[in-house]
Amino acid sequence: MTLLRQDTDYAMRILVVMAQRKDQTRTASELARISNVPLPYSHKILKRMQKAGLLVCKRGATGGFRLAMEPKEITLAQVIEAIQGPVAVSRCLLGEGICPRQGECRISAKLSELQAELLRLLRETTLLDVLGEFEKDSCNQLKGDK
Repeated sequence: MTLLRQDTDYAMRILVVMAQRKDQTRTASELARISNVPLPYSHKILKRMQKAGLLVCKRGATGGFRLAMEPKEITLAQVIEAIQGPVAVSRCLLGEGICPRQGECRISAKLSELQAELLRLLRETTLLDVLGEFEKDSCNQLKGDK
């Protein structure tokens, strides 16, 4: 079971690169190369993150993407929701009327607790937290960033 899809992993890689030089505008091809993300994916991911308000796009010869806010203001929950949609450990927790056993299911109560804890962690963990861990581990340098 995978909670995070490949495109969400790509989005996080791209955001780490952007957070390292948060005031710098970078092109989609540059971000794809540095974060080792296939270019077609990077275009789609960047558009989703822009639509979610995580990035701003500047057009023109000196254009590209940059963070729309400080790394300390971007949570993992925001990134996941921008790429994958709502975070849910089970389909039945996505809302009212989805599960015919809602209200009588013993499993959903426990899954609901699990989801609440997962959401809490994702909402409390910021891009700055991820960047701090990344920078502590010098073995994880992204290739191609100069």
